[in-house]
Amino acid sequence: MFQIPLITYSLIKSDMVSNNSISNKRPYVIVGLLIIAGILTPPDIISQILLFIPTYFLFEAGLLFSRKYKYNNR
Repeated sequence: MFQIPLITYSLIKSDMVSNNSISNKRPYVIVGLLIIAGILTPPDIISQILLFIPTYFLFEAGLLFSRKYKYNNR
């Protein structure tokens, strides 16, 4: 889970995907993260939310770092 910013940054840096394409797919990422949180935690909603929130912030951190990388290399 803690490698999500590195994976996002690496994908954008290597030009496999663009920052805008990942940003536009944010609703799908949210649903995917909720499904992963539902699989990895016990069947109560509090545990799922407690796993989803930091994971989503890690995803957003990866987008932020990759956005800074793109603007610095222009």
